[in-house]
Amino acid sequence: MKKVLFPDYNNGPANIANSVLKHFKCAQFHPGMPILDEILERNNYKHVILYLADGLGCAQMEEHLDTESFLRKHMVSTFSSVFPPTTTASTTTYTTGLMPNEHGWLGWNMYIKEIDEIVTLFRNCIRDTFIPFSFSDDYAEERYPNRYLHQIINETGDGKGYFYF
Repeated sequence: MKKVLFPDYNNGPANIANSVLKHFKCAQFHPGMPILDEILERNNYKHVILYLADGLGCAQMEEHLDTESFLRKHMVSTFSSVFPPTTTASTTTYTTGLMPNEHGWLGWNMYIKEIDEIVTLFRNCIRDTFIPFSFSDDYAEERYPNRYLHQIINETGDGKGYFYF
């Protein structure tokens, strides 16, 4: 029987995002990740890149990469994903510093009761189509609005934030 893994809400994507906020002197929503806080403080980096490779976890790296590969040699810590462990929930947690129950983007597709439709959030379209909602350019963002790390850093931090998706 496979071991059940539970998310560690003190060692995950929200903590990584909040370490970035802390580094740029912004208010945090949650504690940062201690090892990342220490690295960022010790080196006082001016430029920090948070790069997310969807689906690339420790198990995949251990299975497919040699121990001397760049990524494996430079790994300093492991952490767990969010729950639910979906691309949408995880990515939005990394980019906002909020937990999925706080940012509301729980899955790739979500039923929106007010409009009686299933929405593919990242695409802002009706599920299984590329048909956008005619009444809104970005309904998903309007329904579940978030401030993203780059916006927070630009508005209140000590630095300049950028976002590419």
